[in-house]
Amino acid sequence: MRISAKIAVVGLVALVVAGVFYSLRDDAGPVSAASDGGPAEERGVSGPADPRAAASASAPAGAVPPAPASSGRLVELAQNLLGMQPGPTAQQVRIARDFEVLYTKWDLPLFESMFARPTPADVLEERIDWFHDRLGTCSPGQLMSWRDDLNARYSYTCERGTLEVGFPLDEKSGLLTGLALGARGIDPIDAARDAADAALLLTVEWSDQGFLQTFSDTFELEKMKAFFADIRRKYGACKRGETYLVSARGALFMIDCERGVRLMKVELNDDDKIRGFKISSPPAPGAQAEAAGSQ
Repeated sequence: MRISAKIAVVGLVALVVAGVFYSLRDDAGPVSAASDGGPAEERGVSGPADPRAAASASAPAGAVPPAPASSGRLVELAQNLLGMQPGPTAQQVRIARDFEVLYTKWDLPLFESMFARPTPADVLEERIDWFHDRLGTCSPGQLMSWRDDLNARYSYTCERGTLEVGFPLDEKSGLLTGLALGARGIDPIDAARDAADAALLLTVEWSDQGFLQTFSDTFELEKMKAFFADIRRKYGACKRGETYLVSARGALFMIDCERGVRLMKVELNDDDKIRGFKISSPPAPGAQAEAAGSQ
């Protein structure tokens, strides 16, 4: 009986492993894209959706999307039986490498092969150039975090800082639905800091004029007035703390409030008014916040 049981277990393991490899072997296609906007998190007050954004950059920090149904159960069973550790697929590794090529030297055919749907090339090229000018040359990417076979985040160590990139993939094509880009070790643009400070003044005392001067006209005054009143009630007055991540047109800032620490996202339009805004829970120790901007 003991021998029979062992044979049965070995057979089960073999079937699971075969199933896992079968479910993962069809990882398709090339790579990539990025989004700048994002709504305020508390009470759902939101700014405009970015028509360029294939994937929202404004999900709550730490939120975990459902794992793809195609391989999740088999992978979980194999991990339990064999002690396997989850990690990036071959397609995710390929995408991270393709992005490194694109960052080093812009390649339009490569760019066009990376996305699941048409994406304005000039927008992403401009964003990448902005990061390249400030960060310099970067080394090959290292895996930062792996959520599932559609979501991985890589870190690229550069001459003057670090570039963090999230790679969300389309389940059917295996191509990118967006790029979440953020940098550490560099300063945000002055306009982002000024807008952040102006927004936080509204946690001290509401001002219709201050709101209209700071936020784009896609935000509704009465809704935002209620939003800031709720923030003030829960956390008290807040002020800008350290910079968490930086993008070409915005940043993620830690904010120090009278009754706790929060994370604030600010993304600007071409007139330096806030078009993407969110205040949410700070990242847990060791966790990664969302990127400061996406395409």
